[in-house]
Amino acid sequence: MENQMQATGEFVDADGMTWYRIENHDLLDPFLVSLVTPDDQWAFISSGGALTAGRRSAEYSLFPYETDDRLHRSGGRTGPLTLIRLEGRSDVWQPFDLDTPIGHTHRSLAKTAFGDRLRFAEHHPDLGMTFEYTWATAGRFGLVRSCRLSLDHDRDPVEVTILDGLVDVLPAGVELASQQASSTLVDAYRRTELDDAGDPDGEAAGDLALFTLEALVSDKADPAEALTANVVWGYDLRESTTGSTMLLSERQVRRFRSGLDVSAERLRTGVKGAYLKVATAQLAAGEDLRWTLVADVDLDHQAVVELAGFLHHRSDQTTAISGAVEAELEQAHRSIGELVGDADGRQVTADKRSTVHHFANVLFNCMRGGVFPDDHRVVVDQLARFVSARDHRRHERLMELIAGLDPVVDIDTVRRAVASDDDIGRLVDEYLPLTFSRRHGDPSRPWNSFRIPEPMPDGRMAIGYQGNWRDIFQN
Repeated sequence: MENQMQATGEFVDADGMTWYRIENHDLLDPFLVSLVTPDDQWAFISSGGALTAGRRSAEYSLFPYETDDRLHRSGGRTGPLTLIRLEGRSDVWQPFDLDTPIGHTHRSLAKTAFGDRLRFAEHHPDLGMTFEYTWATAGRFGLVRSCRLSLDHDRDPVEVTILDGLVDVLPAGVELASQQASSTLVDAYRRTELDDAGDPDGEAAGDLALFTLEALVSDKADPAEALTANVVWGYDLRESTTGSTMLLSERQVRRFRSGLDVSAERLRTGVKGAYLKVATAQLAAGEDLRWTLVADVDLDHQAVVELAGFLHHRSDQTTAISGAVEAELEQAHRSIGELVGDADGRQVTADKRSTVHHFANVLFNCMRGGVFPDDHRVVVDQLARFVSARDHRRHERLMELIAGLDPVVDIDTVRRAVASDDDIGRLVDEYLPLTFSRRHGDPSRPWNSFRIPEPMPDGRMAIGYQGNWRDIFQN
């Protein structure tokens, strides 16, 4: 049987998108996959399931920022964890378990041609069940994990009890050095709790969990308040689940594996945080269960209150929340297409492999060198801030020269307006309004640090570049 099994790849169409899917990817050596985002989010995912993700830089991580060799060994210990128990069976199915015997299940891994979504799938022939989940980013909401458990069409109805969620979720405020060298000290400062603020019934808002530090990790005799939180929350797309129980640590995972009951947790301190939901549901032949987890990093008090209010006050909670998340997912996907399209990266030929390769090549070149957001047009206020920051003595004169210009104009219009002042003209000529640029660096090259600028207050992409001059002019 082993000689008949091999990893194969093909293009498939699903959910209105083109994907490249690798069947039996678990027969290959583990490899690292990056998730492309149009904003300040980032994610690096091992083909074994573990991942690290966050915003802006490794200092703002949702999961520990480890080198890729450690990520490849961390499946089931960092990131997603799923256990499925069928009524009447003593064994527990753990999809994507690194120790599952070869041939016992069938696995695949698929990534969109845009590089913005990654889907893991595993089919268990004996149980007649398939479990899959997809990673994507949803702008203001953060990182999204969409899950689906389905029963084959030729199977009898079953009752399933599912434990699913995220483990080893970092609290906000943990510096990279502490993540990698003082993780046991970080554990001592951890606080994980369900948020029930503003709910008269004392129920958590959309099962919103807060991952925080009791205080910043420091040995200095200075105040070190931890004023931000990492958050995880979720929702179900089907209301037939019963017996839902929230766990905030891995302490009771072994009890679940043993078929024993678990107790709800609303607060855990001093241990690694987790977000695990246990629920029971009936599945008929050909039916599926769907649920979604959403996670974000570094939310301040106001952002947490606003998120809790959003989750509490939906008139039709599941429909309204899922609709808002889906809208952000689609906007992120569309933004990547527009960015690459502006760089002539969207071409159509009879050779799909060449078309997708060209898109990917242009996409990653854009991320290295950046793109111009509006051809040769510039936002006058942004250009003025650039010039004034480099020579504040010229600010008053600059404002006189550009007074009366439209908010957004062609760069040559600005050049003509300041032509009477050589110094200001020189600074205007130096203005390089690039966006979507990010310095290269990932867990396979940890010596290269990266930082992605966060969006501007009005929601537009930040202007600036992280690539070096070779990247900019070469790409």
